[in-house]
Amino acid sequence: MSISETLVLFFEYSLLIVALKITVTNSVARVINMYRFQCGLLTIAVALTAWAKLVKSGEEGIAISVQLVLILVLPALLAIYVGKLLRRATAYGTPASDRPGGERVDAFQVWRDATEQGVSHRVLDVVTFVAVAILAAVIALRFDLKGPGETLGLTVSLTLHLIGLYMIAYKRDLISQTVGLLVMDHGLYLAVVRVVDLPAPGLLFVVGLWFYTVITLFILLYLVPQVRLQVSRGIDLDGIASRSELKG
Repeated sequence: MSISETLVLFFEYSLLIVALKITVTNSVARVINMYRFQCGLLTIAVALTAWAKLVKSGEEGIAISVQLVLILVLPALLAIYVGKLLRRATAYGTPASDRPGGERVDAFQVWRDATEQGVSHRVLDVVTFVAVAILAAVIALRFDLKGPGETLGLTVSLTLHLIGLYMIAYKRDLISQTVGLLVMDHGLYLAVVRVVDLPAPGLLFVVGLWFYTVITLFILLYLVPQVRLQVSRGIDLDGIASRSELKG
């Protein structure tokens, strides 16, 4: 086994460990920080995998560089900017969001409140994670893949995808549920780069995942804040009406 393959396996195991920590933590801020760290691990893992595949396919020089940029730009940008995007979505429409630095303060306050109100199910989370990982390994072993490295890669990608689905279903706060959706994207991304041949048809799938993630971020940054704002306005109007002494 080559050094690059060994490093890929190390980062894939690390992705599993970080996914477990994301699943069991009850802190919204920590979920976001661990997700950003997972983005960095994914970037390194797919970079090593894609580089080895592109070299093996006969690609050279600038062609490899361009294709690596296409593959790495999405997880790298998420690692850098997802925290800011989630803060903006959380603090949208609040009075503090209009002040310099107020968006960050308001978002962290909302996350602290969500953390305090959340219910911890750590034992259930761990049991679910182990069960999902075992199920993913059983499914991956049923495929006729090229070697144990690809089998592990598919196992990790299926685990990420399924555990993201679990977070969407069982996490109480909207931000953690959104992170669950993005973790599902990580699973798809790793599966494409690890299992599908590069440059074709792998790059086509990568571009498809770009649009899938862009739609996810659009929902996060525009639709969710709009719904949240409309709900808060509706609650305020109901409160005003209930306190009013005017008779219609």
